[in-house]
Amino acid sequence: MKKSVGNYILEIVMIFIAILFTVPLWMVLVNSVKSITEVAEFGIWLPKQFHFENYVRVFAEAKAVRGLLNGIILSFSTVIISVVFASMASFYISRSRKKIAGILYVIFVLGIIVPSAVIPTYLVLNFMGMINTYHGLILVNAAGVIPFSVFLYCGYISTVPRGLDEAAVIDGCSGFHMFFKIIFPLLKPVTVTIGIFNFLGVWNDVTNQLYFASPDKWTMPMTVYSFYGTLYNEWNVIFADIVVTLVPLFIIYILGQKYIISGMTAGAIKA
Repeated sequence: MKKSVGNYILEIVMIFIAILFTVPLWMVLVNSVKSITEVAEFGIWLPKQFHFENYVRVFAEAKAVRGLLNGIILSFSTVIISVVFASMASFYISRSRKKIAGILYVIFVLGIIVPSAVIPTYLVLNFMGMINTYHGLILVNAAGVIPFSVFLYCGYISTVPRGLDEAAVIDGCSGFHMFFKIIFPLLKPVTVTIGIFNFLGVWNDVTNQLYFASPDKWTMPMTVYSFYGTLYNEWNVIFADIVVTLVPLFIIYILGQKYIISGMTAGAIKA
């Protein structure tokens, strides 16, 4: 079938939009291997000579290894907690016919809308002795991402036939085994989607670490923030730090990108 003029125009528009998103990334990448003189021009062309020592400085001066380790600990721990608890809560909300289920759903949705309160959170963490601790940051991050996770899970679980629950009960499965052995494996697309979104959110977060942790618990985005304050005129090194920060995000996204669309749209149409 021949493409219409409208389809060609749409393709051109989409290519143009893709270029708009790609150029800044390319600019950061090429400027990260330039000298301090070349980077002052903020050009998009390859450097005359590649300066990979910029990355060496990132790991030596910006404590990139510590930042990457902190990011991995906080991000993966938050993802695991949010996936387990949000999926279980969503299964109860989606399957229960009690009024409390609807009330719980509304409360979770309000968690998406209502902004977080920094001062009360700080007072609670301080009272519990969890300021500048991994478990304190993990719990705060998990509390922030669980509402949206429940929202997505509820939409997806509504597409899973209730007949599977009934068959499992007839076969003698308990509620716990029914969920984790039968229902949860079917939630793979939305689970991967939630995992990626939550990982990106925690990895890029700066507010929780700024308020509730000292530099030894900072992740990579916070090292960029700190590095900029120290080397505000050495953009080549700052760009190198940004590239190191982005690499894990690209890896996570590439590994799970095929599930994102199905996970986000599955709840739109009930089975």
